Amino acid sequence: MDSQTYNTFYFKWYIHFFVICTVVSTIPYFLNVPVILIQVINLISIIAMIRYMILSTNILSITSPIRILVYLLILWNFITIIRGFELNFRIFGRLFASPDFMLPFLFPIFAFVKSDLNVFRIINRTIIFLNLIYISILFIYVIAPQLPNIIDSINDYEFFSKRFAYANGFLLLTYFYQNKKVKFLSILVFLVSLIIALFLARRSQVLIFSLFGICSWLLSILYHNKKPILVNVLIYLTVFISSFFVLGPQISNLFKSNFSFFIERLDNNTRDIATDQFYDDMQPIDYFVGRGINGRYITTEDLDYDYEGDTRTDEEKQYRYGIETGYLNIILKGGIIALALTVLISFYAIIKGLFWSNNGYIKASAILILINMIGLYPESAMAFTFRYLLIWICIGLCISNDSSYTDDDIKYTLN
Repeated sequence: MDSQTYNTFYFKWYIHFFVICTVVSTIPYFLNVPVILIQVINLISIIAMIRYMILSTNILSITSPIRILVYLLILWNFITIIRGFELNFRIFGRLFASPDFMLPFLFPIFAFVKSDLNVFRIINRTIIFLNLIYISILFIYVIAPQLPNIIDSINDYEFFSKRFAYANGFLLLTYFYQNKKVKFLSILVFLVSLIIALFLARRSQVLIFSLFGICSWLLSILYHNKKPILVNVLIYLTVFISSFFVLGPQISNLFKSNFSFFIERLDNNTRDIATDQFYDDMQPIDYFVGRGINGRYITTEDLDYDYEGDTRTDEEKQYRYGIETGYLNIILKGGIIALALTVLISFYAIIKGLFWSNNGYIKASAILILINMIGLYPESAMAFTFRYLLIWICIGLCISNDSSYTDDDIKYTLN
């Protein structure tokens, strides 16, 4: 097989193990299973993922000058991992058995994934599968009230939704290429996840989901729709204004009665204390190079309990290993060096994907990266989720956008 087919074959197997690890690492949140069993399966999956990650990427595939920055970021992330390594069983276990700890720092290697129809198909099928898991789990909790309700715990739901519902945003952005069943599933997951986010007053989720919806609509009318842009804008603007005057009062009353908690939290700043204490604890050198993968800061807010029977002292438990603001979280781990490299690579990919691409799929990839850059203020996207992995895959697709695939080619492949 040729090199591209070879890389795609291993990319598919990497995604398979990624999904296995995603599902398995979620099980303890909802079922009472032996933790050691989950850790063993995670460890096996992580080893396999690292192997297939290396085999599925070609570090010589990028000919653009931006490759230097990608090399530097991969090198710096490796240094960040090494700096956080300790001969401590707890840290050692988090490094090699937790999918959330080390693996997200390895994702930038997927900036070397090239545009390929088979890669598009693998991405599409993976998101569909994750969507089905998301809807299925919610449905199970509806028909089995004896089980703990996932929506009753905001933290559990947020953990669950980020792993299974967030990637659906890319399915919305590529809505034009999907068949009717996938379109229905995508809209269903979008509406359900947005309504639950409003109900639980998860402001960052509402922002991200709304951006996906708005950008999908804009991509549809500005790129995929064959009518003149001005005609489209006038039609939709007329419909929106008419709907606002006719249905506006009813929608407003419905929103106030069902999502009052969200309205109350709109201007409620809950992060000032944590942010101020982050600034107080960081030294100038920390801002520049970060504190490594095990980087932490002291706070009086939430104590970082990792597991039942934790043997750390109360002083040690006052440290947090992450902060909700994405830009600050990158600085905590890898410093301004990591942040600058990430931002430069991302903006290059956005510009190239939006303005130099041959099809709407690459434009959708660029928009996904842009939404992530916006979303780094209210939340930290660096996590073991398909959404974060997809961001780096999309960066690779935009950077290596040297394909001649047409929209019809992609639509045929995905269906």
